[in-house]
Amino acid sequence: MRFFRHSLIKAAMALVFATLFLLPASGETVTRVSWDPPNPKYNKFILEFDSIPRYNVVDDLAESNFFYIDFYGLKQSYKRRLLEIENDPILKYVDALSYPDSGVLRLVFYAKQPNTKFDIQVISGPPSIIIYTLAPGATAPDSGVTVANSNTSITVSSVSADTPVTTAGISTQVGFEVPKIPEPDAKIARQHSRGKKYIMIDPGHGGANGGASSDVSVGGRKLQEKELTIKFAYELKKLIDSHPDLVGLMTRVDDSNVGLRERVKIAEDNRGDAGNLFISLHLNDAPQNPNARGMEVYFLNQKGTVDAAVRQIEEKENRDVGVSDESSGQSLLNTMMTEMKKQKLEDWQYESYIFCRRLEQSMLTAPYFAAHNRGVKNANFVVLKNFEMPAVLLEIGFISNTQELKSLMDTEFQQTTAKLVYNAINAYFAENDPTFTPRYVAASGAAR
Repeated sequence: MRFFRHSLIKAAMALVFATLFLLPASGETVTRVSWDPPNPKYNKFILEFDSIPRYNVVDDLAESNFFYIDFYGLKQSYKRRLLEIENDPILKYVDALSYPDSGVLRLVFYAKQPNTKFDIQVISGPPSIIIYTLAPGATAPDSGVTVANSNTSITVSSVSADTPVTTAGISTQVGFEVPKIPEPDAKIARQHSRGKKYIMIDPGHGGANGGASSDVSVGGRKLQEKELTIKFAYELKKLIDSHPDLVGLMTRVDDSNVGLRERVKIAEDNRGDAGNLFISLHLNDAPQNPNARGMEVYFLNQKGTVDAAVRQIEEKENRDVGVSDESSGQSLLNTMMTEMKKQKLEDWQYESYIFCRRLEQSMLTAPYFAAHNRGVKNANFVVLKNFEMPAVLLEIGFISNTQELKSLMDTEFQQTTAKLVYNAINAYFAENDPTFTPRYVAASGAAR
């Protein structure tokens, strides 16, 4: 972690802040969070405290278009919030996460454009830290001694308060719903504890279930979805296994039949204690629209979708051929769901949604995906009904689009896409586990 060079209002304030930084944590409290109206040059985000806390800034704007700030020694635990910064040209949103065991509050700032910078200013009246996210080439103004005129604010409340999450700017899918934030739960908490994280990679289809097919012949035959998803999966597994704290597992390693529910059971049976993710890799098709292209990422919606276009994808991905685990009777999906199990699934839905957002954010750092982004969506995919971990389904592109098919077949494109997914995995666990050290990779290549 790199400490950001603080921009202080007066020379005397430097001595005051240094003294506070060196003293043992006294248990500060956040009293107010606010931000100024949209400004083309900068976003001004203000936190007020009863006294200035120790903090540390990590800059990952160059690689992943975000930076985050950890505030230490706080008295209270704060419930997770996704703060949508509506109509702001600089920021997409701010994610607020709390680590009560460590007394840490983390704010993650997601920029909308590359080459964004930031500046931190500390003032005494009232004790405040001002975070400027700056457009390329812009500089932060001197904040003076007051932040009282900010016209957009929220009341900072403890973990027991209700925390609404808006859907502004997330998706154009009809009937899109953000899952509710789960109540504090030991199972969820353990997901973010220190130790190795297990990522289950699910190459879509296989065996008799070839998935979608290309409209054009490649090497004298139509190319099947199953052939490409496993190539993307292996590229992703190589990256995951290169990280000392990540373990990559695959639901299939060859052209074999694996039932949808069996894939879920494989993930459930091979989870770790410290953190898990399930990522199902697929390719889209649109027989009625050969020009359709781009990526989209899904989390579970048990009620199903009301969007006709998404319903077609839902029906396609839920078709199952070959090996099934129906006879085993062991999968949780084959038992009657109690209310407790339903609640457990809903809790993971929210974490799945959070990872979808991280995945989209990472994919958008590549110009190709930024130009062809179909957004975060939800659907009732059987393969996402996982009771033990967040689960997402990534449609990387359209096998039915002849031009996009050329990219999907390209090894460099596959490697770059894997790097973007890998960086999203690192970002997700870094945000949820202060002990996790992300190891991002430069995602240069065909997808850029």
